Amino acid sequence: MTLTALIGPPGTGKTTAIAREINESITVEGLPPDRLMALTFTRAAAEQLRTRCQLPRKRGRTLHSLALAAVTDGIGYRPALVQLDDTDRRGITIDDVAREAPPDGREGPAAKVPTWPEWLAREALPHQWGQPHGIEPLDVARARCTPRDEWDDGLVALDAAWTRYKTEYLLWDFADLIDGLADLHPTAPPFETGKIGVDEAQGLTVARARLVRAWAVVCEVRLIGDDDQAIYGWRG
Repeated sequence: MTLTALIGPPGTGKTTAIAREINESITVEGLPPDRLMALTFTRAAAEQLRTRCQLPRKRGRTLHSLALAAVTDGIGYRPALVQLDDTDRRGITIDDVAREAPPDGREGPAAKVPTWPEWLAREALPHQWGQPHGIEPLDVARARCTPRDEWDDGLVALDAAWTRYKTEYLLWDFADLIDGLADLHPTAPPFETGKIGVDEAQGLTVARARLVRAWAVVCEVRLIGDDDQAIYGWRG
């Protein structure tokens, strides 16, 4: 296993260091750009990292973008993504580009998908689940890989309802993408890769960290981040 970490506060040159390492892998070691990968967690950061590392778009991207590409390849169509809206946590946003019919002839996501609270009301389920941050406990439990036998009854019920909602409208959430990537590529990244740099690695949840760590068995993985900025708690 080749897994190393570069940890430091903002402004200490972490991203510059990983960009230099990747560029030297190309210019000094002679590795082709399509054997290297730089991952991060926002589109803006991915764009910046990609340009600094001289990598093609599919080799410098967000982890969720990588997961979406792998899942699309694996299931044969691009899944429609659903998330609680950042400005109105009671609603949802749908990836309009992903409204493609699955290959088995079923219709894709309906043109008008009811919001999560609307669906709860129709199903006569506890409406408080649709209040602001109603899905957050489930998101956190999944991100932290909390064992299901440790979930309380409310969380189990919430998970069952959220799963039914997504299934009815053929939706995937962002945790589903990571789960799908892990199912399809548990021991190696989806594209042949010799070295992976993960910037802002403090953003790795337990689920993401386990996946990247597993990939380190077959390729070099460098984590770059600041443990003091970890949202879910630094996982090392």
